[in-house]
Amino acid sequence: PWIRKAQGRAHQLRLRRRGPRRDHLPLRRKDTAMKPTYESPLASRYASKTMLHLFLITGRRREDICGLKDKIDFENGIVCIDTALLYLPKLGIYESTTKTENTTFLPLPKETMQLLREYRAWHNELRLKNGDRWQDSGFLFVKSDGAPIHPDSFAGWLRKFTKRHDLPHLHPHGFRHTNASMLIGNGVDVVTVANRLGHSDVSTTLDIYSHAINEAKAKASETLADVMLRRKKA
Repeated sequence: PWIRKAQGRAHQLRLRRRGPRRDHLPLRRKDTAMKPTYESPLASRYASKTMLHLFLITGRRREDICGLKDKIDFENGIVCIDTALLYLPKLGIYESTTKTENTTFLPLPKETMQLLREYRAWHNELRLKNGDRWQDSGFLFVKSDGAPIHPDSFAGWLRKFTKRHDLPHLHPHGFRHTNASMLIGNGVDVVTVANRLGHSDVSTTLDIYSHAINEAKAKASETLADVMLRRKKA
């Protein structure tokens, strides 16, 4: 049912100017909109592992991942992406449409769906433990009391994680570039890549990932040459 509802809302969302949804926001009062506490929202290994996995597998923007809601079709392996979670000093944390104001129904591998099942079970336990303290924000990734996390939470957690394990600095957006480059390098067409990344226009994908596309073209030429022109040594 949620898929049909989301599809029905998709056209309406495109007509809206991207900004706070007045019926939801602000999600936190302006006078309490302090800098995020990076460790608390992702202190659980379930939350940090699941979020890291989704950044790499989906290639979506951080506001899309932080804005995910429990709109998951486990039977068909599809997650709905139609909400973004953003932050402005004057508003605090607020809910909006995605950057392109589009709804994406993103197919995910079975390994990702299994991880989401485990995370959802942990999430439900957390909700029950909190009882009346629980804030039913509706978001998939939340603080220990159910409140929405700060969109910068993952970046802060990742910075501390890499430092603790003596790894090179990583930025969440780097996973997006890795995802796109790997898809293009393995022959996935640009239209599909653009849709998965949430680009409104294929030309955006072509401009940003032209280097990966050129490498894929060169690889294709070499593959044809190996098959049709070059004799394999016995």
